[in-house]
Amino acid sequence: MPTLHPIANSRKCTTSELMYSWPLGSPFATIHVDLWQPGEAKSKTGIKYFLNAMCDMTQFIIITPTKDIHAHTLAHLFMQEVLLKVGFCVTIMVDDGSSFKAEFKSMCEILNIRYHALAKGNHQALSIECFHHYLKKAVTIAINA
Repeated sequence: MPTLHPIANSRKCTTSELMYSWPLGSPFATIHVDLWQPGEAKSKTGIKYFLNAMCDMTQFIIITPTKDIHAHTLAHLFMQEVLLKVGFCVTIMVDDGSSFKAEFKSMCEILNIRYHALAKGNHQALSIECFHHYLKKAVTIAINA
């Protein structure tokens, strides 16, 4: 078993290739959800955040821009832009260390959907984090170009 060093980049370790997942029954049965903010800037229309939903089975991503991150707004957007388009899901998975955890928990209670928070610091189990890493790199490249 390889040893991990504290200064090592975890994205390059062979142990980071193992991913934890739920048993898969159908596409969009389990959805990973998180909010992403591209810096502190707003668009001309006031869009500041993106509600990102990723299917655990297919890795298909639905990106929904939002001005507001309150639970009732997120529930409305999630129902309209995700659930009514791809079908109802069984579980929504979020990062336990997310600053939006309370909003997602309330959103799931409003929609009566099972909510599961992954362990703090276990960012690799939440598939949407890899997509956010890609978005950050893309924004950095665009700014520096």
